Amino acid sequence: MNCKDFNKSLIEYIETDCSGLLNHEMKEHMAVCKECCNLYNENLQLKASFEELFNMPSRNFTPQNNEILSKLDNKYYEKSLISKIIYHFKRNKFTYTAGISFAALLIFALPVMKDYVSKPYNIGKITNKKQITADKPSSSADKKFIHTYSIKDGSFTSTLVEIGDPKKIKVGYSLQNLKADKTTSEIAKNHDALVAINGGATLIDEEGKEVCAGIAIHAGKIVYSNLKDDNSRQEVVGFNKNGVLVTGKHTLAEIKELDIQEGITLPIAIPLITNGKPAVLQSDLGVNPRTAIGQKADGTVLMLVIDGRRSDCIGATLSEVQKIFIEHGAVNAVNLDGGSHSSMYYDGKIVNNPCGSSGERPVPSIFMAIFECQ
Repeated sequence: MNCKDFNKSLIEYIETDCSGLLNHEMKEHMAVCKECCNLYNENLQLKASFEELFNMPSRNFTPQNNEILSKLDNKYYEKSLISKIIYHFKRNKFTYTAGISFAALLIFALPVMKDYVSKPYNIGKITNKKQITADKPSSSADKKFIHTYSIKDGSFTSTLVEIGDPKKIKVGYSLQNLKADKTTSEIAKNHDALVAINGGATLIDEEGKEVCAGIAIHAGKIVYSNLKDDNSRQEVVGFNKNGVLVTGKHTLAEIKELDIQEGITLPIAIPLITNGKPAVLQSDLGVNPRTAIGQKADGTVLMLVIDGRRSDCIGATLSEVQKIFIEHGAVNAVNLDGGSHSSMYYDGKIVNNPCGSSGERPVPSIFMAIFECQ
């Protein structure tokens, strides 16, 4: 043990009457170090002096605060209940201010929270709503409307169109040898359609050429088909003679039995809602431009296009598309071909921003709404 260690252990040694190794080392060091030995004796003597002083019967060591309090006149310092309450609030003003602020915020936020909880699928804010009379019906009972919505979310911008009469939906196409050679807007203009979205998809054939996938049905007839096996099940998106949206996988024979008047099949169609129940999505397939179609219980058709692949608008997942349809009351909905083919035509122009470098891309077929003025 050196002198430094001796000084650190000195108080403990004196106060606790240590034994064992520390006792041995301390005594051993004092035997060879006169200076530390003198320091030990001084501290030992100081301890004995304090003990003698504190043990004297004539001495009463009272803390100074107790002496002051014992001399105060308690009656002089008595206060009314109101004064004590005011003093309490002043003393804890920061705590009470924080509590009152939190309570006020909670009261303000409760209606907003209630509305948010009651609408868990409200992911987009409707920033624009437009209603027009699309035709001139013979009676008020036949009156149909089109509603357009611009929905903005943090990662995408989308346009949703509601068509009140499902029987106004037609499949448009313009094909040469199963090759898509017209854009959505070109096909729509050729048929005087008011609104249209891209429908069918393309695939690369054995010769490396881009050709139309599946079949297209217009006015109850197959207008093109590249099916090699009529018994294979195809994902169908079409409207029957009653204007009901039919989805699911069906063979060619089943499609004819379903009496589909306007529809397509495409291998990449993904059901989002079926008979009022949201589909369990195996994968969201990333964030991309999207095109989808759905229908409400009253027959209203929903057409949706979401922009993407841009710095200010990256696109949407399938879950986000599904939530938009649920929010707007769809009982059936299907995701169509998206990506660079996603396009929506409305009232004479393309209303979304296709992500292709040259704008719109040619598509095999479209879903369009045609209103003949009377």
